[in-house]
Amino acid sequence: VAALFARRHPGVDVQIRQVQISDPYGPLRAGDIDLQVTELPVAEADLTTGPVLLSQPRVLLMPSTHPFARRETLSVEDLAEATLLTVTRPVPAHWLDHHFPRQTPSGRPIPHGQAITHWEDALSLVLAGKGVTPVAAAGVRYYARPGLVFRPFSDAPRIEYAFIWPTDHETGRLRAFVGAALEHVRSLGGPTRALETLWESEGGA
Repeated sequence: VAALFARRHPGVDVQIRQVQISDPYGPLRAGDIDLQVTELPVAEADLTTGPVLLSQPRVLLMPSTHPFARRETLSVEDLAEATLLTVTRPVPAHWLDHHFPRQTPSGRPIPHGQAITHWEDALSLVLAGKGVTPVAAAGVRYYARPGLVFRPFSDAPRIEYAFIWPTDHETGRLRAFVGAALEHVRSLGGPTRALETLWESEGGA
């Protein structure tokens, strides 16, 4: 998308940077970045949420030694029998409750373990047997390594990603970038198919 936008707007320098999971809106509010792709839900009065760009099934990341690794699928109810890694604040409470619930749908408590500051910490902690964590299904491709296992949920909501930006800093250039992204996603089959289409075009599943 950055390359597509750059071709349409010569002279515009599109820079890409990572935002840490423990401070999801800090750089945006500080003016360090103009536009951000992030996991929904977002319920911030000063931020505008754009249309969904990507929608992925939710899977559980665990060490290969975990009892769940012997199962084909999992239920959200199973989280009562695991230790769930979480994220340090100032992540909003509604976001934490959505991705790292404290109880199952039937009301059983879900044990919480260590809170992470950087996403890479989660991989190390899971490998060390300190807990499990939900991730998007694309993680199977991007984070696969010896000792890690991914198992799909049968009943968990999908993980969705969308652009967000400060409401009072919306510009024509920003709207053009969002439009280019949506156009590209639609050309790949829409939010639920975009990543798979990209991988297929690269010659892999």
